[in-house]
Amino acid sequence: MTLDECRQKVEEWLSLKLTIGRCSALLADDLAQHMLGRTLNVFCIYDEIGTLEGEPWTHSQSTKPASMFTRPVLRGLWHKHYTAPAFVMRNLINHWTQARTEALAAEIEARIEVVPDRKCDLLAHRLVVDGYSERHEARQMTGEWIVFAKRDAGNVYLTLASHSEADEKIRERVDRAAAEFPDLELSI
Repeated sequence: MTLDECRQKVEEWLSLKLTIGRCSALLADDLAQHMLGRTLNVFCIYDEIGTLEGEPWTHSQSTKPASMFTRPVLRGLWHKHYTAPAFVMRNLINHWTQARTEALAAEIEARIEVVPDRKCDLLAHRLVVDGYSERHEARQMTGEWIVFAKRDAGNVYLTLASHSEADEKIRERVDRAAAEFPDLELSI
């Protein structure tokens, strides 16, 4: 597939997911680049946009609810997590606090019906399967962000961002993307 073909596919998927919102060309280009390079599962992002839009055929990813940024450079903007297999480890790390891990280890150690040589196997299994399942059921899955502006006339999806990026870098992309929408006023 070429970049132009990927961009066409992105536009097709966004037309299915967007009910009243709008998407920046910058975000659509990023999605096309990710699709072309297979560096990100773009369908996870489409599903989160569909969730925000109330699109009925969307599969929930059980991520955290959308929330407003509170940090000064990004104040007034919103973010919605999307998750993908690449974030399994981050979700497990976030789930298993020291207290939870110690309680699980103690529970398994106390199980007399489990052969001692298999207790480590059971612990590893429970850490992964239970940790992921519990976080999913609690709708606390994390990943990276879709950054958007919330408006009465519909959300404006601006860019993708990661937790590790500097706020100023995210804001630069937001401002570039927002220039496409003259009616969009972003405050700092």
